[in-house]
Amino acid sequence: RRKPPVRGALLMAWVTPRVWVTGNIVTATQLNEISSELTFLYTRPRCRVTRSAVKSIVTATVTQVDFDQETYDTDAIHDNVTTNTRLTIKTAGIYTVTALLTWGQSTAGRRYVAFRINGTATAQTQMLPVATGDAGWTMTAVDRPSAANDYTELDCAQG
Repeated sequence: RRKPPVRGALLMAWVTPRVWVTGNIVTATQLNEISSELTFLYTRPRCRVTRSAVKSIVTATVTQVDFDQETYDTDAIHDNVTTNTRLTIKTAGIYTVTALLTWGQSTAGRRYVAFRINGTATAQTQMLPVATGDAGWTMTAVDRPSAANDYTELDCAQG
């Protein structure tokens, strides 16, 4: 099995631009608003986390995936130590969360992947049949509005 990466947090929140007409006087405040929007688009909150080692998934047991490596994290979305199963939103907006899990060979009949939101609600679920002894991968993604401090976790199971 290879380590399953999760890509997380692409925020797209944009204030509708002002319509300028002849005779408008541009103020420093308006220029700063434009600058803030451009800065936001350039440095939008996002992270990418992975595992450094294989995780064993017990058959017929839902398991949360913990992540111990960050490729990048621009908004303190992930913590490698205390809550390393979570991607916690710091800046409210709509996020795209994507997970890719690679599986070793198994005789288990199905592979299950789901995003858990704030510990309970499931945002996206994939359950795929597996041919006996087959290895493979599962990928799933969800776009969802998130408030500050909402968190997403990745569950998986086989069997």
